[in-house]
Amino acid sequence: MSEQAEIARGHRAFNELEEVGAAFERVKAAILTELSQTPVSQPEKVLKLHMATQNLAAVRQALQEVIDNGRVAEQALALAGLTRPN
Repeated sequence: MSEQAEIARGHRAFNELEEVGAAFERVKAAILTELSQTPVSQPEKVLKLHMATQNLAAVRQALQEVIDNGRVAEQALALAGLTRPN
């Protein structure tokens, strides 16, 4: 993928994360609330809720990595003198 494509992809991911960031937090809070109210006598449910928090974190991390890659590409182009950073 070209640096321009990485930059554009990073900008799109940043905008998406800004839009859904609050939703990530609400979902995480709901999962943790449910987890805290689930008795240890229901280990399957506890495991599923724990997996849900891990999956949510992985999705957020994947978006953040796209954003970070875009920033790195943007800085690389700026250092090469091909564009100026935004």
